[in-house]
Amino acid sequence: MNERERFLRTMRCEEVDRPPFILQAPWIDTLERWHREGLPEDKSPAEYLGLPEFKAVYAGPDTGVFPRFEETVLEENDDTIVGIDQNGITYKRLKRSSNMPEYTDYPIKDGKTLQRFMEERFSLDNMDDRYPEDWEARLELCSNPDRDFITYLDGGSLYGTIRRLSVVEKCSLLFYEEPELMDELFERMHLIAMDGLRRTLAVTKVDYLGFGDDIAYKTSTLISPAMFDKYILPRYKEACSYAMDKGVDIVWYDSDGYLYPLMESFLKAGITGFAPMEAAAGMDPVKFRQTYGRQVKMIGGLDKRAIAAGPESIRREVYGKIDVIRDGGYIPAIDHDVPPDISLADFSYLIDVLRAIYDTL
Repeated sequence: MNERERFLRTMRCEEVDRPPFILQAPWIDTLERWHREGLPEDKSPAEYLGLPEFKAVYAGPDTGVFPRFEETVLEENDDTIVGIDQNGITYKRLKRSSNMPEYTDYPIKDGKTLQRFMEERFSLDNMDDRYPEDWEARLELCSNPDRDFITYLDGGSLYGTIRRLSVVEKCSLLFYEEPELMDELFERMHLIAMDGLRRTLAVTKVDYLGFGDDIAYKTSTLISPAMFDKYILPRYKEACSYAMDKGVDIVWYDSDGYLYPLMESFLKAGITGFAPMEAAAGMDPVKFRQTYGRQVKMIGGLDKRAIAAGPESIRREVYGKIDVIRDGGYIPAIDHDVPPDISLADFSYLIDVLRAIYDTL
């Protein structure tokens, strides 16, 4: 049984030898630490730990800002870089750290810039150009029933896109200042995602449909349930319904933060899978399973702070989730990218603990 088969069977709560190992990406700083602690430069963490790689292939078009901005360096010294990224956002970042950059300017500031950006970067007249040159080759890969990688399509990132392009405060105001423009932007993004679903699912099947918004913070969501239901729910529901009619039975939503205020809306849309289940925001897999049963699937949920605290803490954290692991529909993993306070030894111990639990399944 390969990792794709394990993923599908786990998500469907079917009998499986073990869940797949999903190793969240380590920060640059984390990799540098691990190399100092013994990780060979020429090996990935999965190779070092003797694990199969968990691989995924995207089968659709570019659903984001298009055409992308040319990445430009505005200033540079030994320590920092100031530049413009592919989304047109101006940033300042440290060269030797994977900490979040400092964002200093955004392309969408008001209704006028929103209108212009929408016409230039979310036009519906260049849909064909959004598909990669190797798209047909990807479809052939996706059609191989014996493949060892999972395949997926993008159902949308409506809130996440406008939040990145305008910053949270301005994004919130735009819903009130420019409701018609916001609705038009969301409709264009939705139509682009739906085009990907229609073209791709007409010729092949994929393993899951994914959404990603980073729509919440530690104690609540960044958008109200009423706003979500008005602008986003109908569009996500259409994407889910279309994909499900074509045989896609696994739907994922990726967001940090506390998602409980929107759970009813997610389930109405047909979204039943969630990652990374951020522990610091109260996204507890045990509580989720008690509340929603097997209807909700999960990836993540292992508190990165507990993993950094050493073996005893790691055992408590993982064994606290053992009933959900055994129940299915849950893949335990660190609840986001792996920070540099987690040593290679502690990360290796985490994998050993998971192996020991999986041997009892």
